Amino acid sequence: MKNYSKIIEKMKKEQLTLEQLKLTMEDIIYLRDIGYNIKEQYDPRVEEYVYYIVSSGDTAYIKISEHPKKGETVKLKLLEISDIHAGCRNFDKQGLDKTLKEAQNRGVEFVHISGDLLDGFGVYRGQENNLKSNKAIEQVNELVSVLEKYDFWYIASMGNHDQSFCMRGGLDPIKYLEARMAKNHKRFTYLNAYEGNIIHAGIVFRLIHLSGGAARAASYKPQTYLARVFESNLNDVEIGRKNIQFT
Repeated sequence: MKNYSKIIEKMKKEQLTLEQLKLTMEDIIYLRDIGYNIKEQYDPRVEEYVYYIVSSGDTAYIKISEHPKKGETVKLKLLEISDIHAGCRNFDKQGLDKTLKEAQNRGVEFVHISGDLLDGFGVYRGQENNLKSNKAIEQVNELVSVLEKYDFWYIASMGNHDQSFCMRGGLDPIKYLEARMAKNHKRFTYLNAYEGNIIHAGIVFRLIHLSGGAARAASYKPQTYLARVFESNLNDVEIGRKNIQFT
């Protein structure tokens, strides 16, 4: 049997490929089975999936760049969007295309998407009447046709509409979207969690999917998480076993 102790410590500090870790997918499954919260995501810089361990909750993260040196100036242009709901009859495909085109014209490099990229299925009563398609792959296809036109680095977290397909034992549609974009040589990283933390030049950008409605449902994980977040001071997060303060 493999001695995983050193590998586990490494995975708590770094995001590495299977080759770098000298692991197989069977090893990853085993470590998850014995209780380690292992995240994986596509990193376009190495053109491979990277794996890492986070200590609590659903937190996922990616570190884009190092903190600038003293006196160094870093310029960053990014677009923050949410709730695209591709697959819905009201999905404004032309509006999304126009927004991304304008972002491109303004020199934006990163697009952060905080959940509900797709409309999903079975989220609320009568949803099927508001859908163009109730199939995950068809909803993804509709979104890909817009996203792949541009050369941003998209970084997305999950929403409850995205997760609705998974709850019925189906594929994770955003994981599928990530793979589709990678196959098309497009930069797309899916932070497979309700909260995704992105570190740009020492600044943490936190993606959280906000839910509509006034009720707080104990059974709805994002709302439970948000209640905890908003009751806190929102000023720290543990990433790679290091405590990082928000700026």
